[in-house]
Amino acid sequence: SSGINAEWPLRPGEKVESLLTSNSENTSEIKTYIQRQAELENENETLKCRINQVSDDSRRKEAALEEEVEKYKTQAVKLQYDLCKHEKVCSSLGTELNDLQSSMEEIEQQYTEGMAQL
Repeated sequence: SSGINAEWPLRPGEKVESLLTSNSENTSEIKTYIQRQAELENENETLKCRINQVSDDSRRKEAALEEEVEKYKTQAVKLQYDLCKHEKVCSSLGTELNDLQSSMEEIEQQYTEGMAQL
């Protein structure tokens, strides 16, 4: 079998189909070649579509993840702010507690002194 090889009489820009009329001995091989070429082009288009679909899916997932990350960042900032507020409140309560203890100690001392005078 001669097979399809680089010695085909194709000139630049000439379609393979034109060989069908000029070279009848290879007609079935050429038809097979044309059919296979069409199949490969279809397969190629299918793969391109699939690649685009996967790329679109990836972009959508990436965008969704970025959105989620932003939500968590915002939540982290809010929690940090809340924590600072609570720390201030706790610090303030601690100061208040110390003041109350001091006042109580003074009252106890005055009470003790007052009782001693009776």
